[in-house]
Amino acid sequence: MKLSELGEFGLIEIIQSIAEKSQNPRYDSWRRLLVGIGDDTAAWQAGDYIELATTDTLVQGVHFNLNVISWKELGWKALAVNLSDIAAMGGIPVYALLSLALPQDLEVENVTDFCHGLAELANQFEVAIIGGNLASSPDVVITITIIGFSKSNRILKRSTAVPGEQIAVTGFLGLSSAGLKMLQKKTTLDNETTNILRQAHLRPTPRIKEGQLLLQRGVNTAIDISDGLIADLDHICQASKVNAQIKIDRVPVHPLVKVYSLNQGVCRGQLNIIAGLPGSGVIANAD
Repeated sequence: MKLSELGEFGLIEIIQSIAEKSQNPRYDSWRRLLVGIGDDTAAWQAGDYIELATTDTLVQGVHFNLNVISWKELGWKALAVNLSDIAAMGGIPVYALLSLALPQDLEVENVTDFCHGLAELANQFEVAIIGGNLASSPDVVITITIIGFSKSNRILKRSTAVPGEQIAVTGFLGLSSAGLKMLQKKTTLDNETTNILRQAHLRPTPRIKEGQLLLQRGVNTAIDISDGLIADLDHICQASKVNAQIKIDRVPVHPLVKVYSLNQGVCRGQLNIIAGLPGSGVIANAD
């Protein structure tokens, strides 16, 4: 079987199965592990705190197009997607490791701009960039690892939803996807709409404060919306072994997304699929 046939989540299941079979309760590392493969971050007990770790890779031509995104925006976004995973656990990011694989003929100025964008967001959330690795590659490959912790002795997880809980999101859905389509099609819009859609896709704001607030208010379950509302809610359902119902008319879709979609020839009935598009936010289940 080829990887293309197995798919991303099928491969994750294989890796997870092998990792779980290697568990040895005699090792302190396994005994302290609280969350392994299958959630937004790994989590383990570290004294009075729960520590968190997550990593993500962005590949040129797969996850980003340098004809669409600036190097500074790329630095911001590369860190943002990792911080969002920490946010989904209700955690606080602390340290970042950066690994870059870059073409030899790349202009140094581009890498400098990238680092400025990354540092700008890191400073906003008091994250220290403490190391990493450099390698040569025909295409740009970016890998960032974040280490964080939970202030309480509790975290948000995918596997803790129970029947009867409400489903909520922290932000508008569809903005990032609409921004991507606008950039790909080079659609001409008014300045306000262009700026909002561009920012949503290229400079998303991680919901760090919101994640902590959800944890403080007694929420147990959350996930970062990166694959879309439908897909990511299904991840919660699978992990928690529950079913879910969505009231489409109550899904928060930004007015500008509706305007943009209608201007692109999407009929009003089709706008319901916006609920399934990736957006900025965290799904949270609470009583």
